[in-house]
Amino acid sequence: MKVNIADKMLKMILITVLATGCGKKEAPVPVTEVDEKLFFKVQSIIGDVRISGISGSREAKVGDNIGLSESIVTAKKAVADLVFGSSGVIRINENSKVKVKSIADKKTSDTVLDMDKGRIYVTLAKLKGNGFRVKTPTAVASVRGTSFTVVADNKGAKLSVAKGTVAVNPVKDGKIFEEKSASVEAGNKTGYIDKKSVEKIIAGRMEIPVMEMTPAEKIEIQTEVKNIKIETIPDLSMELKEEVKQQVEVPVVAATRSKVSRKESSVKSDERDEAQKKIEEEKRKKEEELKKLAEEKKLLEEKKKKDRASNIPTL
Repeated sequence: MKVNIADKMLKMILITVLATGCGKKEAPVPVTEVDEKLFFKVQSIIGDVRISGISGSREAKVGDNIGLSESIVTAKKAVADLVFGSSGVIRINENSKVKVKSIADKKTSDTVLDMDKGRIYVTLAKLKGNGFRVKTPTAVASVRGTSFTVVADNKGAKLSVAKGTVAVNPVKDGKIFEEKSASVEAGNKTGYIDKKSVEKIIAGRMEIPVMEMTPAEKIEIQTEVKNIKIETIPDLSMELKEEVKQQVEVPVVAATRSKVSRKESSVKSDERDEAQKKIEEEKRKKEEELKKLAEEKKLLEEKKKKDRASNIPTL
């Protein structure tokens, strides 16, 4: 009997050891591309910034997460910078209201921000398998990795692209018209898209207006990016920081070249004006000389006539 008990105890120990060993050999659960933990977190605040949701409104603080269906609201002269996981940075300017409609995960393919009013700047690294949208009452901007600005006010909505390409679609009563789309490339912008424009675009009587940004608008976006100081944000990927660095530096060179070009053009224009003045002055002098010679010739002829008349003998 004792032997049976000992055998049973030995078997139990062996089973326990084997089970423990098998547990150690289990393969780790693979991390999917979506499991980067995409979230919105407050990185920095200037002025009066609040987070509002179903549970009420609270003062925003650095490090706060912005949950689904929550909005970040900035007062006059207030600015809030958010990080989007390690993949992006969003600057929300003054007098803005931006709501987190959805965050991409295994079930949701797109991250969507609803902005009823205000101005938002977004810079993103290339998102893996997910999209990012900023939706206003009249237009939606869709990207996978780029830098752009969206403005929404009583005139409508407009978009400016600093890097990459952004797809723009009209929005009516919250519905996105996917079949009506325009691609806006870096250095370009849309005109204001208001409710009347949306009606015409949907009806096929008008295209989404796309045009080149002015040098002043390009410099404005550059300045905004510099002010965010993305290189100092620890949560961001090196890929994004490098992309933003290039984004800031390249337009600066372009702007500098543009200034030099304008200066050179101005110098050349001045030189042309000066040369034209010299030509006109020489022409005037020649005309005066010819006029003087003509007058002298006339006087000489008149003198000869008088001399001939005086030499005629009288009767």
